[in-house]
Amino acid sequence: MGWSFKTGSTVLRTSDILTLIVNASSIFLQVVTAAIHQFDLEQYLKRTVKQLSGGTKRKLSTAVALLGDPDIVLMASYHDNT
Repeated sequence: MGWSFKTGSTVLRTSDILTLIVNASSIFLQVVTAAIHQFDLEQYLKRTVKQLSGGTKRKLSTAVALLGDPDIVLMASYHDNT
């Protein structure tokens, strides 16, 4: 079973998620910092994921998906009433 933002949403801040990715992979801090700026996430870094709006959660998810510079990204559009 994979990890989801909903699992840690009450305790993990946006910055915690991005820090975990840097520490658990070969992605450099400069790449994460660039993604934070590119997706305009600076003001959300101290908030828990649960505190983010749906649109900001999608921005965070998209930023995380693109961090590894993947060749292909499959994205689905859905409506989540949470």
